[in-house]
Amino acid sequence: MKQSCVSAFARVARWFALAAVAMGLSAGALFAQATGKIEGRVRDQAGAPIANAQVTIVGTAFGALTNNQGYYFFNNVPVSTVAVRAAFVGYKSAESQGVRVLAGQTVTQDIQLEQTPFQVDEITITAATTPLVPRDEVTTKQRLSGDYVEQLPADRINNILALQPGVVASPGGGTLSIRGGRTDQANTYIDGVPVTPGYRGTGFRATNAGTGGANTGIQIGTNGFEEASVTTGASSAEFGNAQSGIINIETRSGGSALKGGLGYEPTSRSARATAGDSTGWASAWAARRS
Repeated sequence: MKQSCVSAFARVARWFALAAVAMGLSAGALFAQATGKIEGRVRDQAGAPIANAQVTIVGTAFGALTNNQGYYFFNNVPVSTVAVRAAFVGYKSAESQGVRVLAGQTVTQDIQLEQTPFQVDEITITAATTPLVPRDEVTTKQRLSGDYVEQLPADRINNILALQPGVVASPGGGTLSIRGGRTDQANTYIDGVPVTPGYRGTGFRATNAGTGGANTGIQIGTNGFEEASVTTGASSAEFGNAQSGIINIETRSGGSALKGGLGYEPTSRSARATAGDSTGWASAWAARRS
């Protein structure tokens, strides 16, 4: 009897250990999806590399030193728009603002320092350019910046996603179809976590009452995300359970400044009748501005 109890306790302990390892690996994979990488080289005016230059991301704890070739990199940088600063003794500090960190991508940002006979506090600011097509991206993907979406006359993120190539919204605006597929053939990820069942076939798929198992829409405000993307072909390995496409959304994180917003929806009968589609919301938005 005593030996059987010990065996049962050992089996339970083994299962707990395996579950802990699986949860740790899952958390690491989700964290990797919501971050990107910044790399580049620090050179002088003649194009020669500067070794041991100090490179930091302004306002964060990220810091690195360049190697003999002037190369530096930052891993696991949260998706956001940051400023990269480089400094070295005998050179003026330089800062590149507007560096856009993309989820799961590598952004290259080179910095040039101007030589000076003594150390000064002057900082040269140059605007960083975001490449139209990242060099290491092999998928067909449309990206949306949260700052850009805030300027559009739309209050529903589905209305914005429906403007992307290959995406069509239902007449009510509640569901999306990608590449002509059914609504249950696409999958939605928010901060690396799947929030819809995805495509699992039709044999054993349960349906939601009133929706037929379809995607009922994404309930995220247009001012609540940092980046959204729609993948319409050749999705990477971290996404699954989808046949037509992938919608990936990275929500915003807190910053050093306190920000807020105030909005309202029209209550007139004509506005309610057209609130489901982007045309109706654009008309209501224009009416409020006029």
